[in-house]
Amino acid sequence: MSSVNVDLPLNTFFDMEPSLNQKILLAIFYNQRRIIGKTRLQKLVFLVSHSIFSENLFEFTPYNFGPYSVKLLAAMDELLELGYINQKLAELNETESDVTEFQLSPEGLLHAEEMINDIPLQKLSEIEDMIHVHGYKELESLLQFVYSDYPEYTENSVIKDRVLSCPKMVISS
Repeated sequence: MSSVNVDLPLNTFFDMEPSLNQKILLAIFYNQRRIIGKTRLQKLVFLVSHSIFSENLFEFTPYNFGPYSVKLLAAMDELLELGYINQKLAELNETESDVTEFQLSPEGLLHAEEMINDIPLQKLSEIEDMIHVHGYKELESLLQFVYSDYPEYTENSVIKDRVLSCPKMVISS
């Protein structure tokens, strides 16, 4: 009777082919090297998943702050464990609480360049455009866009009324 070794070294586990979700995350970080806040990360990945890939790759569900994905958290954990993404607390200012800042590491940049080649060029271009349009918006403006365009993902939101009642923010390019 042979036994299966389930205690594989971590580097052996991650030598496996990266998932499409990991590649999409790396493509997003390749275009926007730093993302401040878990809510912003969730919304940017949601927009890329739904607008560019036209499917719910990360299995987003309506949650407290709109679209939320446990699969996104799992993919981020894997990229953090690999050292491709760094995470730290970022202090914004005196009136705001600390938020998590995610940043593509130098090693992540090297791996991203090779891994994202599996994504069709048209999709990579669309990701770049999406990040250019939405990646640098104020969080409130990003939430307004997501909540307005995807109302089915706001049904459980605890901030829905506040987000939708705010005057529309105009972002100049």
